[in-house]
Formats: sequence, structure tokens, C-alpha cells
Amino acid sequence: MNDMAHAVLRLLKENKIDHTLAEHPAVFNMEELYAQGLEHCDAIAKNLLVRDQKKRFYWLLVLYGEKRADLKALKARLGHGALSFAGAEELAELLGLTPGSVTPFGALNDKEHRVTLLLDEDYRGKLILQEFIPGGDDAMRVLNSYSDLDGHVRAMCLGQPVLEYYDPKSVGNYAAIISRGDQALYDKMQEFLEKLGYVGFSNIDMKYDSRTGRYVLFEINPRLGRSSYFCRAAGLNMMKLLTNDVVYGKREDCVYNHTVALWQNVPTGILRRYVKDQELSDELKQFKGTHTLFCKGDLPLSRLYRLLRYYAAQYHNFRDYYFDKK
Repeated sequence: MNDMAHAVLRLLKENKIDHTLAEHPAVFNMEELYAQGLEHCDAIAKNLLVRDQKKRFYWLLVLYGEKRADLKALKARLGHGALSFAGAEELAELLGLTPGSVTPFGALNDKEHRVTLLLDEDYRGKLILQEFIPGGDDAMRVLNSYSDLDGHVRAMCLGQPVLEYYDPKSVGNYAAIISRGDQALYDKMQEFLEKLGYVGFSNIDMKYDSRTGRYVLFEINPRLGRSSYFCRAAGLNMMKLLTNDVVYGKREDCVYNHTVALWQNVPTGILRRYVKDQELSDELKQFKGTHTLFCKGDLPLSRLYRLLRYYAAQYHNFRDYYFDKK
């Protein structure tokens, strides 16, 4: 077993992810693989490294074991010229793999991100489907963090969205967030990010499952979002952390936010009308929200007029599109 396999198994074990390990010698076709007598043959996949003729683009194609790779159809879907299979040297150089042992986990060795992973739509193996988690907008959580160039987390700020947008152009985006603190969550996510060697900003969406008291992680966005200004409302300047790290080489101990503050991108009247949880609504009344768009030094009459029109339009949007997710 090579170093990559050990690393994958260690990550699965540390994060308590159920898995089954099946070891076998290198095989070069499906007949040889089936002859190994492995379990779960219905989930066996074929992994192929494909490239364009000029060797500028590479794809790691994962498809059902019995399906033949149609490079002509793939060429049409990708919009590239003629495609062919990569050779042993390219496998070793790009993915650190050898013929007969190609695996999607080889993408972990692609440090320069030259290979794109493609999962065929007809693959019939086991899939992980996430169950529905009850709760409205206020059950969502967003965790923003910054990791320095050495992969050490330098700041973390947790937010509880209190209201999302509902109109077709903005649906799913956060309209208001109240910052929170959860040291146990900070510690767990810091350990996760540092084990990944993650560098830069991370904007992590998750949902709090009230049935179990646990957070369910959805995705990690490698950038700050427009709603990330909630960190500034809590007193954290994420861009200053980036500048100090990259430009000036200044690094301080990790900052974990526990300040409770309100960021909003809609009028206060909308929060009072559409935040349905009474306890949360009462809490919001204690805060004067920080607004992204209003800056005291940049409010000429023309800009103020446009901002007031934008805010007024939000009343129409919520009236027309809001619904109770619970």
C-alpha cells in the first residue's frame, strides 16, 4: 500500500467515515478485475486518464465498469479536438499512479490542478444521498476563515443567517446574518482545514440539525461572499489578515470570533416582518445592523437615492416571493 492510500485511509478513519477496503494486484482490464472475486461488483468503476492531442488538457474519467469509453461523444461534450488515452509517463507525472492501479484518489496528487475529474452520468455504483434536514433560514450556519500561506488557520467567524433572499435572481443568498461563537466547532473545523493543508479564504455553508445537535457540512467555497461582511460587523477584517500575511509576512495567533453583531443587506422592517422565530426576532431588536452599502463618507444625494430605491424594492420582492420553509 502506497503513501497516498495510507493518507486516504487515515483521513477516513480520523473523520469517522464508514468505508470498506478491498486490496488486489494491478489489473489492466475488467475481466482481470472481476476475476479477483471482489465484493460489491455492481459498484466497480473504470478509471481512465484522457487527454487532448496537444497535451494541454487532461481528464480523469470514472465510468461504470461495463461501459465502453466513447471518446468521440466525450469530445463533443467537452468541445475539444480529438481525444486519446494518456500514457504511463503522464499517469506518473500528473497523478503519481501506474497503469493498472488508476484511482480517482490520484487527483489528490495533482498539485498543479491540471486534471479534471469527470464522473459518467450512467455510473450505477453506490451514491451518498443527503437526507432532508428540517429548519428554516435560521437553521443555516456560515463559517468564514482565513488560512495563511503555510496552511495555518488565522481567523474564524461563525454566523447564523436569520433571513435569506427569495426572489429568483438572489434566491439562496443571505440577506441578514448575526455573528456567533462556537469554540467546539471552531476547533473541529480548524483541525479539518489544517489537515487538508488549506490556504486562503474559506466560506463554509452548513446547517444545524436540531434533532441531533450537530452541524451538517454542505460545501467549502474558496472565497469570501458578499454576505461575508458580517465578519466586519463582528470586528474582523479578513482582507487585513490576507494583506498582513502575503504582503508584510505578519502572522498572529488565530482569532476566534465570539462577538454577537448583526449584518443586514435589507431594511430593518423586512427583518421584523419576515423573521418568524419570536426569540430570534426579539434578539435582533437589540442591535443596530451594519450595512454593506451605506458608508458615511460616500453618500452623495445620487447614491443615497439609488440605495433607497434598492431597499424599497426589497419590500416588493419579499411580498411577492417569500414563503415559510418550515
